[in-house]
Amino acid sequence: PTSGGVLFFKAGYAKPPGEAALTEFLAEKWPHNIARPLAVDAGRNRLLMRDLAADGERSPGPCLLPDFARVLGRIQVESLNCTDQLKALGCPVRDLHFLLNWVEQKDGLLASLREGQKPLTEPELLQLAPALAACVAACRLLLEFPVPAALVHNDFCDANLAAQGGFLRILNWSDAAIAHPFMAMEYPNSPRAS
Repeated sequence: PTSGGVLFFKAGYAKPPGEAALTEFLAEKWPHNIARPLAVDAGRNRLLMRDLAADGERSPGPCLLPDFARVLGRIQVESLNCTDQLKALGCPVRDLHFLLNWVEQKDGLLASLREGQKPLTEPELLQLAPALAACVAACRLLLEFPVPAALVHNDFCDANLAAQGGFLRILNWSDAAIAHPFMAMEYPNSPRAS
């Protein structure tokens, strides 16, 4: 609590992208749809923001989800003009080529699925094989269409949405990547993936 309202301090992950600098950049580009940080320490990946949850502005409900999806889609299309800047801010490139390579490296994929907080059993891995084959086929089919990689949020859910001052805002860009805009994925090296 402060004299100016409740603030939210976030120390970002050590992994890329640097959420603090990225959020500042995105808020400058899309000021109506990305909440502007009050202060940023890009070197230590820390940011200070108004706490939208304290103001009852977070999780606006399912009726606005289509509107938020349109906002994200517009940001994705407009992000095609700044992918070099997004890469410079640490946004990893996880396009279809990346996904195909990750899935087709069976040793790496299977090893990651056998480890972690919730490892899969051998029978579960066998059941997963047809889904992986379908994923590879779908990626190869998508590669035939000229859909460019764009900014992807990777954690687009109601907990990261806010209706603030008449604007729809998308929060928490810690897992942002440059990827196929039809997909939002977490990979085993993501802090929350298990």
